[in-house]
Amino acid sequence: MNFKFLIILTIIITNSFVASSQNITVEKVKLIETVDNKYVSEIPRLKDLANEKNLIVDKINTYILDWFMISSFNQNDLDEFRWYDVKCSSEIKEQILYISFKGEYYGAYLNTVEEELLFDLTNGELLELNNIPFQALFTLNGYFEFLNKYWLEGVRKEFKEAINCTELKDEPACSYYDIEEYKLANGKLSLSLRDDCYPYVQRACNPYYRISVDVDSVHKYLNELGKYLLVDSKYMTLSSLGRFIENKRLKKLIENNVFIFGKINDQYPFSMAINIDPDGLVDGYYYYDKKMEHIDLVGQYKSDEIKLKEYFNNKQTGQFEFHIQDELHSKGFFLFRPDEDAMYVIGKWVNPHKDKSYDINITEIKLCRSLPE
Repeated sequence: MNFKFLIILTIIITNSFVASSQNITVEKVKLIETVDNKYVSEIPRLKDLANEKNLIVDKINTYILDWFMISSFNQNDLDEFRWYDVKCSSEIKEQILYISFKGEYYGAYLNTVEEELLFDLTNGELLELNNIPFQALFTLNGYFEFLNKYWLEGVRKEFKEAINCTELKDEPACSYYDIEEYKLANGKLSLSLRDDCYPYVQRACNPYYRISVDVDSVHKYLNELGKYLLVDSKYMTLSSLGRFIENKRLKKLIENNVFIFGKINDQYPFSMAINIDPDGLVDGYYYYDKKMEHIDLVGQYKSDEIKLKEYFNNKQTGQFEFHIQDELHSKGFFLFRPDEDAMYVIGKWVNPHKDKSYDINITEIKLCRSLPE
C-alpha cells in the first residue's frame, strides 16, 4: 500500500472519531407523542458543524435514541413515541458534554422522569456522575453526631408511617441513610431522602423526609473536604457539569471512611464507623444504638477481609470479621457499586475466647470511596 495514501487514510479515520467541542452543537428536535398526538417534547441531538460523519457524534446520538426507545429523530419514521413535554438543556466544557432532560413517559403508568447524562467527547463514552457522597463531608465521629442530632429521629417516624401505609406492612427498599441530595441556599443546608423507596403502585406511601439546617451549626461535624464544599468555596453554586469537573480534582481528598449499620445476632442494633488507610490498617469505633457508648476498633483490611478487634476500657471484648465476595450469599449484604462487579459482605462477631460467635445482619453500608483492591 502507498505510504502517503496510508497516512491520508489514517488522518481521515482519526478525524472521523475526534469531536472538538468547538464544532459540536446540541439541537432540540421536536417530537409529538403518539398517544394523544398533541404533546410536544424536545429531544437532544448532536451535530458536528465541521464533520457530518463524526462517529463519536453518531455514537452519542445512538445512545440518546436508545434511551428514548426510538429509532430516529424524524417524526415520520416513528410508529410509537410515548414521551410527554420533555424539556432538555445542555452544556459543553473541557471536552465533556452534559445533557439533562425532564418529562413524562406513558408506559404502564404515567411516570415523571428526570435524567442527567455526561459524555466524553473524545471517545463518545457515557461517564458516571461522580457526585461526592453526603457521608464523605464528615469526620468519622461527625457523621454519626450529625445524624443523631438532626436526622434519625424524624426519618424513623416517617418510615413507621410509610410501613403502616402499605397494605402488607412492607418495608421500604431504601434505608434511613439514603440521603439523595444536599443543597446549600441562604446559609441553610437542605437534605432529602430518596423518593423511590416503594414501587409505583405503593408510591403514595413513600416516606418523604427533608430537613434544612443552618450551615454554621453543621460546621463542627465536617472534615476539611466538607468545609471546602459547604463553607469555603463556591462549589455549591456550580452547574452539574462544573461539579463533575471539580469532583475529579477533589476525589483524591475523600477520606476512605466506611459506615456500617446492622444487628448482631439479629437482636442488638449497632452503628460502626471505620477508616481504612492506604496500607490497609483500620481503626474506628462502634456503639450499640441503645447505649451509644463508643467501643474502639483496630484491625486490618486484606484480601477482601476486614478483621477488627474491639476494646472497651483498654480490654479486648470481642472481634468483628467481615468477608467480601462476589457470589450471592444468603446472609450477605449486597453492596451496589456503579460500573463495578457486585459485592456481598458477610459479617460475624466473635467473643475474645473465640468459642462463641454471632452472625451480623448488615442493614446498610455507606462508603465514602471504593474499597481498596
